[in-house]
Amino acid sequence: MKNPMYRLIIPILVLLSLHACKEQYVEVQEDFHSVEDNIKAEVQCYATFDVVSDLISTEKLYTNEGSTLLPFGSTLSFIDSSYDDGDGIEVFLDFGDLGTQAPHGILCPDGLYRSGKLRVSIEGNFLAREKTILVDFPESSGFHTGDGEQMTAFVGSMKIMQKGLGKHNVKVDQIEVKDASGTLTWSCDHLIEVTHDAGEGQYGDTYEVSGTSTGTNRNGVAYSCSIDANLEKTLEKGCAETFKRGQLSISETERSKNMRVDYDPYGDGACDNAILVDINGKRTILEID
Repeated sequence: MKNPMYRLIIPILVLLSLHACKEQYVEVQEDFHSVEDNIKAEVQCYATFDVVSDLISTEKLYTNEGSTLLPFGSTLSFIDSSYDDGDGIEVFLDFGDLGTQAPHGILCPDGLYRSGKLRVSIEGNFLAREKTILVDFPESSGFHTGDGEQMTAFVGSMKIMQKGLGKHNVKVDQIEVKDASGTLTWSCDHLIEVTHDAGEGQYGDTYEVSGTSTGTNRNGVAYSCSIDANLEKTLEKGCAETFKRGQLSISETERSKNMRVDYDPYGDGACDNAILVDINGKRTILEID
C-alpha cells in the first residue's frame, strides 16, 4: 500500500512546477513610447511649419493681411525689413506669454493654441519661388503648441527650403520636444507637397509628407522612422493635430522592436486621432493625445 503522504506530495510538486513555469514566461507589457513620441514631434514640427508657411505665403507680410492662420493678438517685429536689398528678411512672430492659467497661449484659426516667439529668417529674395527659410525657437523664446490645457515646448531650429510652388523640403536636427511626460529629441528630412490649394493663405490646404526621421524617446531609447505611405494633412480646425492618412515604420534597433503605424485604421480619412500600431504582429488601436 502506498504511503498517503506520497499521494499528497506529488500533486504539490506538480503545482509548484507549473507555478515556476508561469513566472518564467510572464508576458512583458509592450510600450508605445517611440510611436507616441515620434507622432508628438511630427505634430509639433508641422504645427510650426504651417504657421510659418502661412506667414510667408502672403505678399502683404507687413500687415498680416492674407494670412489665414495667424490669430488676432499675435505681433510681427521686423529685424531686417527691406524687400529690395536682396539679402532677405528677418522677423519675430510673437504669440504672447504662455500664461499661468488655462487656456494657455492664444487660440489660432486652426484650433491650436500657441505661445512664445519664432524668429523667421528668409534668405534671398522674399518673392522668389525658390528660397530658404530658417526658423529659430530657442528655449528662451518660450514657444509652445497645444490644446490650451496641455502645452508642449518646442526647442531648436528648422530649415525650410521652398522648391517651387507648393513644394518644400523640411529639415530639423536634434529638436527637443518637452511636456509633462518628459523630453524627447527628433530629427527629420521630409518633403512636403501641396495636393489641394484652397486659395490665399494656408487654411483649407491639403498636403502630403514623405521622408525619414530619427529620434530618442522619453526613456532614452533611439529609433528610426520611415514614411511608407505619404502622410496627408488638411489645414482646418479639428485636423491640425493629426494626419488623416499615412503609414510609418518605426524600428528600435537595440531592442529588435519593429512597429508599423497606420493613421487611418478605419479607412475613413477622419481627423479622429486614432492610429493602428502593429508591433511584431500584435495590432492595437490607440488614441493619441
